[in-house]
Amino acid sequence: MSKNIPEFKILLPFVIFLLTAFNINAQEYKMKGNEVVFAQPVVFNNGIGTLTSENDLVLKVIKKYLDNNPQVSLLRVEAHVDNTGDAKASQKLAEKMAFSVSTALINLGIDCKRLIAVSFVTAIQPAKNKTADNKVANAGIIFVNAAVKGKLIDGKKADGGGKVTIDLCLL
Repeated sequence: MSKNIPEFKILLPFVIFLLTAFNINAQEYKMKGNEVVFAQPVVFNNGIGTLTSENDLVLKVIKKYLDNNPQVSLLRVEAHVDNTGDAKASQKLAEKMAFSVSTALINLGIDCKRLIAVSFVTAIQPAKNKTADNKVANAGIIFVNAAVKGKLIDGKKADGGGKVTIDLCLL
């Protein structure tokens, strides 16, 4: 038996990699009010708003969340960008980000009627935009339960105050 120990030590990192790489449960979600917070962020190609190939796991977890919570009749996909640079370009980037995530979820089988893609440029910023780290914190995707069983949560608007990018069911 002791002869097999060195072989096991060599294989152990590979086994751990396989277990984490293919285990959707390794990354679940937490609720923060009506916001669904995922352990891993959605990652975009810098400056163009398209998804990178790194997003397969997080998109599957989002799909799993919606599959396991059929009472969530509308999930708002909010794209946030920092307020530096040209305002029109920032708005367009945020719209592309929300659209990219929403269409990827539709392609995984989520009904378009359960998603609303919304963009924000300066409406919500948790950190002042004075450092590179804060700019990153202010940019990204936030997922918010907007309606349950067909009723808007807390009587708020489905768009949450952002700009709806497009009716996803027209695609």
